[in-house]
Amino acid sequence: MTSFNDFTNSFLREFQQYYSQRDIVNHWAEPTEESPYPSLILRFDEIGEQNSLIDLELCFLPGLESFSQEGIYILQSFAVIKNNVSPRVYAKLLEEIAKINIQLPLGGFGLFTDTGDLYFKHNTIQNLDWLSSPIALEHFDRQNALVVHQFYQFTDALLDLAGDSQH
Repeated sequence: MTSFNDFTNSFLREFQQYYSQRDIVNHWAEPTEESPYPSLILRFDEIGEQNSLIDLELCFLPGLESFSQEGIYILQSFAVIKNNVSPRVYAKLLEEIAKINIQLPLGGFGLFTDTGDLYFKHNTIQNLDWLSSPIALEHFDRQNALVVHQFYQFTDALLDLAGDSQH
């Protein structure tokens, strides 16, 4: 049986090749103390009228090895939209995030009030048989396209409230 890390790394490396063939800027992030799992980072620039640069991190959630024994994996899509948002705008920003999240077909924006990080996150649970199928990469690519579309729709408004409209 393939280990959790062997399978997830292999899947993400295959996904990296998929995006490289499509000229999507990406890179591999090895585990670090801050992020103790490997990730595939997809770079999207010129998001919205502010031409924001957003790195979408794809990783399999660590610590779920017992689920993988049952063939269950959770792929997380995560992006920091802005670091160090001022606490003085938290209330208005959280109110706007709540209004936006109701409209989203998948995932949601959020704010870590301990660090001031404005982020987007979406988790997808899948089984091993489906992840091993030829359509898995295309499915996740379409899902990522929807996530990027949501960035185009809402990033400018969130950055305006977060005080980052100088672009």
